[in-house]
Amino acid sequence: MGKSKIEGLMMREIEDLVEDFKSLTNEPSNLPFSINIAALNIIWQLVASHRYDFGDKVVEDFMKRMNEFQEKFLLLILPDFFPILEYIMPESLINYLV
Repeated sequence: MGKSKIEGLMMREIEDLVEDFKSLTNEPSNLPFSINIAALNIIWQLVASHRYDFGDKVVEDFMKRMNEFQEKFLLLILPDFFPILEYIMPESLINYLV
């Protein structure tokens, strides 16, 4: 895992990202999902020597589910990180989260 290997992996992902960005329209838009897949590819290539295509529906579905899980999980752990919320938040909301 030398510096040159990481640089090569990152350059390949950057080149693919640039090509993906070129396919976007000329109007303002959200960042494409391919940014997430590029970050995943860099890490996954170092760990398992495997790379996913930007259009891979399985990876896209998996990452969307992970994002949903993170959003829901945040609500569950919020009172643990901020105990004062138990005194501020309505009891019905606390019961919903717990």
